[in-house]
Amino acid sequence: MHILASLRSLVYYRKGNSSNYDPLLLRLAAHSQVVLPVYTHKLFPDITLDDASFSISPNAQSIPSDFHTKMIDFQNYLELPSIKIDGNILSLLNFIGNAATTKSTAHFDQRIPKVIRAFDSIPVLHNLTIFDRTIINLALLVINIAQIVLKK
Repeated sequence: MHILASLRSLVYYRKGNSSNYDPLLLRLAAHSQVVLPVYTHKLFPDITLDDASFSISPNAQSIPSDFHTKMIDFQNYLELPSIKIDGNILSLLNFIGNAATTKSTAHFDQRIPKVIRAFDSIPVLHNLTIFDRTIINLALLVINIAQIVLKK
């Protein structure tokens, strides 16, 4: 999945002083002093990950709508607990890092974490898994955020 490597290069970073990852999109936004708002469900993050074995928090988008009215910084959104699979809770940031490291062409690791394997096996529509849909939704959000940055 080439898209995972691209997402990692654009928005993935490690918290702390790690110099291994310096995401291009976030650097461009900082250089241009562009705020990166996303809009989430008006109850997010008050909507909690329930006791089910699988759940994912509502998606965000780059423009407000009737249901997506709560503004949050893009980096904060990436760091919030968003995915729960079999008791494991991941932020979208951790999801990008784990998935890109184990399933993308940037680096392939035969030891795919159980949480990523489980996430990739939950079917939804049109032969896509929840894993695929999450990547697609996240990529669309990143594309919209990139358009905001590039207009400045």
